[in-house]
Formats: sequence, structure tokens, C-alpha cells
Amino acid sequence: MSKFWDKLSARHKEMLKNGTQGFRNTVATRYFTDRRNDNEAYIKRIARHVTNIDMDDSMFGNPVTTEINGHIVSQDLINSMFEIEAMDIDFSRIKSVCEVGAGYGRTAYVLLKRFPHLKYTIIDISPALDLAREHLTKEFPNADITFLRVPDKSLGADLYIAISVLTELSEKELADYFEMFATGKYLYFKDWKSKVNPDNGTTFSEDSFPIPSKWKRMFKRDDPITYNFYDAMYKIT
Repeated sequence: MSKFWDKLSARHKEMLKNGTQGFRNTVATRYFTDRRNDNEAYIKRIARHVTNIDMDDSMFGNPVTTEINGHIVSQDLINSMFEIEAMDIDFSRIKSVCEVGAGYGRTAYVLLKRFPHLKYTIIDISPALDLAREHLTKEFPNADITFLRVPDKSLGADLYIAISVLTELSEKELADYFEMFATGKYLYFKDWKSKVNPDNGTTFSEDSFPIPSKWKRMFKRDDPITYNFYDAMYKIT
């Protein structure tokens, strides 16, 4: 495990030592939740980037929410919907998804709500993996969900997802994950446009990931919601 993940895991375990109540306002802000703008006005502003708000958010972890189009939503739900819309693929043809660094499972929640046929695998570290297990098994008791701590190069998932996680990896881990991604059909990722990770001794910029030239880039864009982030999607060939 990367040195960065070692420190992150220890810090988050300390934050959760008194339980998971209210963690969406504490630990989740260390995943992707913007703690500086976690309010109703911000949620409504970023919701303009989403065309289809079709569900209520899970109340797991007591998130800050507001009502839009008759649904109770949080900024995490909006971000997840925004990312899934960007993927623009026919999910009826997607049978399996593997998400690396899923946090408490915000993206999995939306995908499994919309597409309950999906076989979903999450790869993460503790305590995020434990939060995702508690959250998703409660929300989807009959879903086919697997929780792993290390990459499995035999997965062959139709879709791989990696949101704000690839720049946290060591060079060796990054190579291992891209070997795993190569077994799939699609890769969607979102990450920092530039990041220095002193714990791992790595420096990242756009296009610095080891993406094979034969993969077809479907899109790449600046993220209009999260400053200094971009996302991209590849068809793996």
C-alpha cells in the first residue's frame, strides 16, 4: 500500500473512532465532498450541470441536503449523477463495474439504484471499504457486491471507475492498476490536473497516467464543478 494511503487510513480511522454518525460532514470531506461549500445554495448551483435528478440520496452518514425536483439530494449525489451522465454509455450492456477508491460508495449508490443488474466490485482501503460495505449492503441487500483490498487482474470488468484516487498511488501501484484496467472494456477517471504527492515521491499532471496509445479516448474535459480537476473516459482496445 502507498505511504500516502497508510497515512490516510490511520487519519480516517481516528476520525471514526466514535462511530459513523455524521461522517458525511467529517471523513467524507476527505474523499470528495467539498467541505467549504457543503450547503444548500451550493448543491442547487452544481445541480444545474445534471440533466436527470431521479432519486433521493441515502441518508447514511447524515449528509447536508436540499430538495430539487421533489428529491432530497446532496452534493455527493449530484457529483455522482454528473459523472455517470458524462460516461454516456448504454448501461443495459454493462454487466460488471469495478470502482477503485470508492469512498463510502456514492457512485455505486447511484449506479445500483438505476441499474440493479450490475455486478459491482469495490477496491479500497480501511476504513473507506468498511463504510462502503455498511452503506451499500444496507441499501442493496440483494445486490451482487464484492469488496476487495487489492487489485484483481482476473476481474475483467466491463467498466472501471477511478475518482480522485490515481494520484494517490505509488508508481508501482499505478502500473498494477492499469494492468487490471486493461482487462476491461471502459475506463472512466477523474483526478487532479496537477498534484505533487511527497509521501509517495510522485508528481502528476494531465496525461501523465500510463494509458496505452491503442486505447480510444472518448472524451477529456475540465470538471466544471470541482476546481483543478478533469475527467476522461477511454474505450479499452
